[in-house]
Amino acid sequence: MSEKDLLAAADSREKKKRPEQQCEAWHYAGLKRLLTGDNAGASEAFRKTVATGEKTTNEYDFAEAELKDLGR
Repeated sequence: MSEKDLLAAADSREKKKRPEQQCEAWHYAGLKRLLTGDNAGASEAFRKTVATGEKTTNEYDFAEAELKDLGR
């Protein structure tokens, strides 16, 4: 699945689920970017993960840790 398709799928029709799904989608997009060596893009995606405010998800915590490791 492309990143574009992943992020589009995260835009749930149920407003209540949308922030959690976007948090997860941005985190996995960040991981993919990180694995391909795109550290700047990964940092951007991890910042968007954290920006969702979904502190109850593991992906939020992982994104914060990745940002710390990337020094951003």
